[in-house]
Amino acid sequence: MLLFSATWTLASADCTFRATPERLHAALEAAEGAYVSLDVPEFERAMTEVDFVVPCLEGPVSPADAAWLHRMRGVGRYVAGDLQATRASLVAARRLEPDYTFSEGVLPKGFELRDLYEGLPAEVGPTARIRRPSRRAVPWFDGVVSRERPTDAPVLWQLQEGDRVADTRYLEAGEEMPWYPGANRDQVPWAIGGAVAAAGAGAAFGLAARSHGLVTDPDPAAELLSESELRRVRVNTNTLAVVGTGLVVVAATEWVVALWKGSRE
Repeated sequence: MLLFSATWTLASADCTFRATPERLHAALEAAEGAYVSLDVPEFERAMTEVDFVVPCLEGPVSPADAAWLHRMRGVGRYVAGDLQATRASLVAARRLEPDYTFSEGVLPKGFELRDLYEGLPAEVGPTARIRRPSRRAVPWFDGVVSRERPTDAPVLWQLQEGDRVADTRYLEAGEEMPWYPGANRDQVPWAIGGAVAAAGAGAAFGLAARSHGLVTDPDPAAELLSESELRRVRVNTNTLAVVGTGLVVVAATEWVVALWKGSRE
C-alpha cells in the first residue's frame, strides 16, 4: 500500500510518435506495479508515460483498459491530494466496470481510497449526444463506438478515421469537445448566408452603378428624361447603394460567424 504524498501532474506535449494500445496497457501495468511496490519514482515515471502515450494512440482502446486508465488516474490524483479529481476519475472507472474490485495487494480493505471507490455509484450517469462526425470518422468514448458522452465524469475520447485513430484525449467532466470533422457543420448555413448576401450586394451595386450612369453619363435616350424622372433615378441609385452596403455588412458578419464556428476547438 502506498502511504506517501507526491506531486503528480499531467504531462503535456505534442505527439511525436505513434503508440499502440498495448503500450498503454504496459504503462498502466507498470504504474500499478510501482504503486504496490511503494516505488514513487517508478510510479511517477509510468504515469508520465501514460500521459504521453494517450494522445499518440494509433488504435482504439478496449473498455477494460479505458476503465484501468480511469482507475490509475484516480490513484495518481489521490496520491497528489486532489480528492475531487480522484472521485471523478474513479466514478468513470466504476461505471465502466461495476463489478471490478481492487485486489488487496493494491488497496487493502479498510483503506480510505478503497472505501471511496466501493461507495461510488455504478449506474450510468447523464450523457450528451455529440454531433455526428463526417462520413469516414467514427467516435469512441471509453472504448465503445458511441456519440453519447458522459457529462459528469472524465472520458477517454478517440476519433477513428479510416483504419487509424486520428485523435485521442482524456477529457475532464465539462471540458469542451475538441474539434473534429463534422463537429461544426452548423457553420455551413452561416457561410451560405454570407455568400447569398454577398451576391445580393453585388447585384445591388451593379444596378446602382447602372442607375447612376443615367444621370452622370446619359446616353441620347436618357437626355429625354424629365427633371422628376431624374430625381427618381437618383433616389433609386441611393437606395440601391444603401441596400448593397447593408448586404455587405450582413455578408461580412455571417462569414465572421462561420469562421468562428469553424475554428473552435
